Amino acid sequence: MIINIIGKCDHRPVDYTLIKLLQVYGDVIYMTDNTKALSMSDTKERGGYFQNVCISTFDKSQQFEPLKYEHSYEYIIISGVIVQPSDISIHCTQTTPDKQEKTMFKNDISEYKYLIELYSDKNKYFGPDLAATLKEFEKGVNMVPISAGLTNDLATWLSEPLKVRPEYIYETIMGKAPRKKFPIPIKLPKFIKR
Repeated sequence: MIINIIGKCDHRPVDYTLIKLLQVYGDVIYMTDNTKALSMSDTKERGGYFQNVCISTFDKSQQFEPLKYEHSYEYIIISGVIVQPSDISIHCTQTTPDKQEKTMFKNDISEYKYLIELYSDKNKYFGPDLAATLKEFEKGVNMVPISAGLTNDLATWLSEPLKVRPEYIYETIMGKAPRKKFPIPIKLPKFIKR
């Protein structure tokens, strides 16, 4: 399964939450343009591992073929560059998506696609300690949960493609059962019509 995470903002919270989840269900390769991710790997270099997650970085100017990894890994997470085809696309925006982001989302041909406003006031995913939490995760010692709210949304979205109940996904990431009942209805962005 290829999961593509794209957007103009820092989407490491989504990346890391997905890594924490998917490593439970199979082998994962995480390919990103963010070199901070290398600090998680055992070698601190491209191709190093954290448990069953291969950490690899790329330069956006490089052309790479993610499908060549399909036979080696159950889950391929590609962050920072648009890859088509992908099974799941998660479009991350700072707040309300601009015209370019809306167009990119509408033109996405992925089977499952989601738009998330990571840093908007209405979502309130992150507290003031986000930077410290990301740094702790990047140490590669303990994959700490990033955000209960973000986990809640990702659990709801990923339950169908992963064929796993959302409360199990939530519990896998957070280490405890959710307080809210699932499923929580998916809110489509205003510019998307059913």
